[in-house]
Order: sequence, then C-alpha cells, then structure tokens
Amino acid sequence: MADVSPRDRRAQATALREAGIAAARAGQKVLARRYLRRSIALDDGVEETWLWLAGVAATIEDSRNCLRHALAINPHSQRAQAGLRWAQQRLDRQHGPVQSAVQTVSSAELSAPASASGRVYHWGRWAGAVLVIWLIALVTGGFLLASLGVGSPIAALPLPTPTTLQRIEALQTPLRAAWEAKDWPQCAHILEQIQALDSNYGGLDAWLIAAHLAWGIELVNEAQLEDAVAHFDTVLGLDPEERTAQEQRLLAQAYLAAQGSYAAEEWENSILQLEAVLKQDDDYLDARDLLYRSYYQLGLAHQAAGELVDAKIAYEKALTIQDNEDESQAALAKVVFLLTPPTPTPVPKRIEVSIGQQRMYVYKGDRLIWTWVVSTGEPGRDTRTGHFQVLDKIPNAYAVRWDLQMPYWLGIYYVGPSENGIHALPILSNGQRLWAGFLGRRVSYGCIILGVEEARLLYEWAEIGTQVDIYP
Repeated sequence: MADVSPRDRRAQATALREAGIAAARAGQKVLARRYLRRSIALDDGVEETWLWLAGVAATIEDSRNCLRHALAINPHSQRAQAGLRWAQQRLDRQHGPVQSAVQTVSSAELSAPASASGRVYHWGRWAGAVLVIWLIALVTGGFLLASLGVGSPIAALPLPTPTTLQRIEALQTPLRAAWEAKDWPQCAHILEQIQALDSNYGGLDAWLIAAHLAWGIELVNEAQLEDAVAHFDTVLGLDPEERTAQEQRLLAQAYLAAQGSYAAEEWENSILQLEAVLKQDDDYLDARDLLYRSYYQLGLAHQAAGELVDAKIAYEKALTIQDNEDESQAALAKVVFLLTPPTPTPVPKRIEVSIGQQRMYVYKGDRLIWTWVVSTGEPGRDTRTGHFQVLDKIPNAYAVRWDLQMPYWLGIYYVGPSENGIHALPILSNGQRLWAGFLGRRVSYGCIILGVEEARLLYEWAEIGTQVDIYP
C-alpha cells in the first residue's frame, strides 16, 4: 500500500519471511525463494532471511552470496560461517563444464533473450549445465538447511501458510480503494477478513485503529454518537492509550448525558455537562445552542417559582451565549421591571419632550428648571408620544442590537422586548460619540438623546416613577 510506515514494512517483511520458511520446510523451494526475496526487498537487514534463502537457492553460487550477506549482518554467525565452508567445498569439488556453467551463466542470462552486448543465449546451448545446476540444488538444498542448523526442510510449523498470505494479498487492492474513498465501513470489513485469516498479520492493528477512529469521527459529525462510541471502544480495545479515541469518547458521552438531562428538565445538570463539553471543544455539534436553551429554561423555572434574582442571573447567562435572542431579552426586561417596580414620587417632578421643537423641559412642580436641546427618533423609528414614567435607571446601559453604550440611562417605555429611554450621546465600540454635533435633529433609533452633562444632571435628579410626557 501507499505510505506504509517503517514499522508496517518490517511487519510485512516478517510475515513474508515466516511464509518463506514454512514453504522451505514443506519442500516448496520455488515458492520459498519468492517469499524470502520479497521479505528482503522490504527489510534486507535480517540475518535469518538470508540464511533461509541460502538454503533454498537455485545454485551453490547463489547460496554462497546469500551466506555472505548473512555474515555481513552478523560477522560472528556460526551458521553463516559453516554454510560458507560447505558451499566452498562443494564448489571446489566441481570440475569441467558444470563448474564453468555455474560460474559463467547467471540466472538473469538464462531468463533474458539477449545480453547488454547483444549476444543471444539459446536453451539448447546451456540445457546440460542448467539441468546439472537444478539437480545439485535439489539434492543439496536439504543438506544445506541442515548444515545451517535450521532444522528439517519438511518439518511443519504453525505459521501462516502461503495460501493464507496469497488470500491476504488479494484483499489489499480493494482495501486500498476503500481507504482512498474514505469508505470506513468497507475498510473495517476487509480488515476483519484479514484478521480472520491471520490475527497476527503485520501492521493489522494499526490499520484497524485508523479505520475505526475515522469511522467514529465521521459518525460524530453525523450526530450518531452512540454508534461513534462503539467504534472508539474498539480502538481503545486495541490500544488503550490512543489519545484521540479517549478524548472523542469522553466528549460523546458527556454530550449524550447533557441531552438526557435536558430531556429530563434537569437544567443545572445539563448546563454543567454542556460547559464541560465546550471547554474541550467550543464548536462541538450544537452544544452551544443547547447550553443557551438550558439557561433560558432555568430562568423560566426560577421566575415561575418567584426566584426573580436567580431568574435574572440565568437570563443574563443565556444572553452571554447568544446575545440576539429576543425571548431572553424580553424575559430579562420583565424580571428587571418586577425587581424595580415604579413607585410614585412625593416630589412633583415632570419631564416634557417636544418632538416638533426637539426640546426637553424639566419641571419641579410648576417651576421650569431646565430647557435642553434633544434628538428624538429618526423618521421610521419615531419616538412614541404619550404619558409615561421613568421605569428604571442604569448608569451605563448597553444596546446589544446596536453595540452601543448608553450613559445615564432612564428607561421610559417598551417596544417589544426592547426598551426606549432617555440617555446621553451613545458611545461606539471604538470610543467615539455617535450623533455628536447632531443634537436638535431627529437622528436616534427611538430614544431621546441629550448632551453628556445634561444627561448626567437629569439622571441624578429624576427618580423611578418621575412623569414623562412626550408630545408632537
């Protein structure tokens, strides 16, 4: 497969070496050579592989070369030294055309139609030499294996058989296609087939972990959390220290628990569980929306029980999560009103606003105290006319909708969930005063705007319940 790690390459080389050894012990030398050479192509630094390949080599010369490789890996290898002495003795005893043929003709020349120089080798010319070479290999191969101390070539071992390895190799192409298509169910199915054939196949656990982890994350994104947890459990069964699977499993379980608490109307438990989820992943599914709903529902429960302060806190928490929700804004305003109900003032104070003149007149009793220039709502956002009173006082109110600070706020009437009032020139997020220089014109969003000093004086003078009359 593409992008095989060194660890997986070594594991595959081990499996191929074991298959080659099994074939050698069963007397299947051609098949043994094929597996052992493929093992060397993946990992040529294992002495054992070279020793076995020497034992099934087609010629004594090939055996000697393999033994030299083994000795280069382990210069103290007694088996490699003994094998080299054996091979050299056999070569020394050979005479005549057979010896010449072994030394002159390589396996590549026997299989290729022409050499690099253009000379053509014909089967008839070398038939005798080849036959002798094969006879020598067939007769001496078993003795070489025995001389190397690796046991009888016909001894049976409980190792992967060549048939098993061939079946596993046949599954690699569909596995690669499924992996590239990110078809994790198909990947897991094929890997389970390989596992059924050989549970110790090199690198199998790493592939199973990657497939089930990717499948689990895909299910999380589809909000199929119970199924996702099952795949994370599979991963942790293979590797209990797999960090991503640990984290994803905990997140999924915490979110499922929060859903259960929400369904049971256990708002405080739901809030604690969802905050734990968002602390780990602040964008996990719809956890943020569910946390908002939990705070809002908690506020309703407190309000219904007459616990207005707790209800106010819950609504404010909800608005810190989603500040554009009209239902929470309206509920908060109602609770604030109930907590600070308007009371009649013993002092006859009165505020009058003329929209036509864009002026405010402030009275104590029948005596006019102040006359100030104001700005009321622009056309389309007109300030409402009528008789009102000061509902609440806030030193520096904040308009979520407009992202404005409104110093010296005096609330006078509600427009849906929002409240209109009297305040100083508002402050933008960059610190500038909105509508500075425009007092006397209808420019506001519905509120009555004063200069900063005038708004401060009025805020300190007016009381909750002070009469406010607005006329055209």
